[in-house]
This record gives sequence, C-alpha cells and structure tokens, in this order.
Amino acid sequence: MSKKNRLIGLLCIAVLCSRSLCAQPRQMGIEELFRLADEQSKSIQTYRTATEAAGEALKAAKAQRLPDVNVSLSASYLGNGKLWDRDFGNTTTVEMPHFGNNFALEAQQVIYAGGAISSGIRQAELGKLMAQLNLQKNVQEIRFLLVGHYLNLYKLDNQIKVLQRNLQLTREVIANMKARRGQGTVLKNDITRYELQREQLNLQLSRVKDARSIANHRLTTTLHLPESTEITPDASLLEQKVAALTEDEWQNLAEHHNISLKQAETTVRLNEQKVRLERSERLPHIALVAADHLDGPITIEVPVLDNNFNYWYVGIGVRYNLSSLFKNNKKLKQARLNVRQAQEHH
Repeated sequence: MSKKNRLIGLLCIAVLCSRSLCAQPRQMGIEELFRLADEQSKSIQTYRTATEAAGEALKAAKAQRLPDVNVSLSASYLGNGKLWDRDFGNTTTVEMPHFGNNFALEAQQVIYAGGAISSGIRQAELGKLMAQLNLQKNVQEIRFLLVGHYLNLYKLDNQIKVLQRNLQLTREVIANMKARRGQGTVLKNDITRYELQREQLNLQLSRVKDARSIANHRLTTTLHLPESTEITPDASLLEQKVAALTEDEWQNLAEHHNISLKQAETTVRLNEQKVRLERSERLPHIALVAADHLDGPITIEVPVLDNNFNYWYVGIGVRYNLSSLFKNNKKLKQARLNVRQAQEHH
C-alpha cells in the first residue's frame, strides 16, 4: 500500500508540474495577434473559401464565351417494318437490317446574346469583389474584437498590480499598527478598520483575476489556442505614437477605405448588371452552328437501304423567345427597383 501511495503521489506531482509548465504566460504583441487570427480563425477561413468560390464562378462565367460542342453515339436493334394500305389492309412485312447506328457531332458558337454573357461575366467579377470585401470586413471585425480583449487584458493586469500594491501597503500598515498597539498608541478599532479594508482588497483582487481569466479565455478561443495559454500583453504598445489627423484627412480615409461604402457601391453595380441581364432576355440570340451526322441504315427508302448516310451543314441560328415580351416585364421592373433601393442605401 505504501508503494501505491508513493506512486500516486509522484503521478500527482508530475501532473501538477506539467500543468504549471503548460500554463506559462505567452507575451504577444498586436501584430502576432493579427497573424494568428489570419491563420487560425475559422470565421476568416470561411470567408476566404467564399472568395475562392467566387473566383471559380468568374472562371465559369468566362467559359460561357467558348463554343458548345456535343457528341452523341448510339447503336440500336431495328425490328422488321410493316406496310398497310390506307385502310390498314394487305399487310406486308418489310425486311430491315437489324443493326442501326447514329453518330452526331454538333458545334455552336454564340456571336450575339443581347449582352447576357458579358453581363454574366461582369456580375461574376462584382461577386468576386463583394466576396473580397466581405473577407476584409470580417478580418477587420475579428481584429477589432481581438484588440478589445487584448486592451481589456492590459487594463486588468494594471488593476491587479495596483490592487496587489495596495494590499501590500495595507498589510504593512496593519503590521505597524499592531506593533504600536503594544505601546498603547493605537486602538483595536483602527486595526479592525484596516483589516476590513484588506479583505475588501482581497475580494476586489479575486474579482479582477476572474475577469482576467474570462478575457484570456475569450482571446484564446478566438485565436484557437490551447486553453492553458495565458496571454500577456506587450507593454511596449504604449510607446507607439498615434498620428493626429485633421477632419478632412479622416473624411478622405473613410471615402477611400471604408469597406461598407465599397460594399454599397458594389451592390448598386451588381443590380445594374441584373437589369442588363433581364433586358438581354428580350433580345434575339444569334449563333454560328455546324454539325456532322452519320446514320445507318437509311430507313426513309422502301426497301430499306443497308448503308451509312453522312451529311453535314454549317449556318447561322437565330433564337428569339417571344414569351419574354410579356413574361420579363415584371422581372425587369423588379431589377430596376433593386437598383434604386441599392442607390438609396448607398
């Protein structure tokens, strides 16, 4: 039993030592804080993935300029045919080759689509820009959050130092008063009053330390660091000077760097492209077409010809959706109203 108790004691000591080593403070500056957030924040990673997806959407939109090429190949079994008079009398069986084949190669290049392809590409470009702006805004929000927790840690650390210093001074005063009480120059009530002040300082210190632990936990959670990490702010932050700017300079910075303004402007442009896209549905679509077909047997002849028949053609195809004249009016009006709403937001 003694050996077991000794072993358990050694294990407990090892665990406590390992915890104390893991809980060593880690001094961290603002730049390192931002770097860790960019690398490890899941929120930022989500918006970064959305930006990559928007880039692929732009590539897909540009691919619409490429020609459409279709290839089809089929083999079939043909049964014998039947011939009847017009009154379905005098049935005659027509022998047919039983193997049928079909090969088709068709290509089409759109040369005019009413601006639909260009509008689609422009929309994809603006969509990518919006995804980049959303990423930048999310990075800013994460950084503001981190800086808030970081400065709160700095404030709480200073409060802890002040309380510890006041607590030390109070203890010294109590010790001096107890020594003087033996000489009869201090009353017990005076000592009791300072002892009460000492306990109040202890209570305040405990509360501030708890608040510090909560702030540290929030910071490590945002950065996805181990829970045992204790972040210590870099005191050299206070030595950095902040440049004073005039009101015009602040206005100029807001105009050129405010992400919300850029997002509003991009939303207006996106809705304008949607108007152009809806308008393009009311215009004809023109394309160059080319095809080559190889079919067999030739079943339009009687008796059937057991031959392969090849033909090809090139030309211009025009498609016009007449129903868009009365179906797209509402969508076009809605798109224009969305543009006006975005402009009013801006």
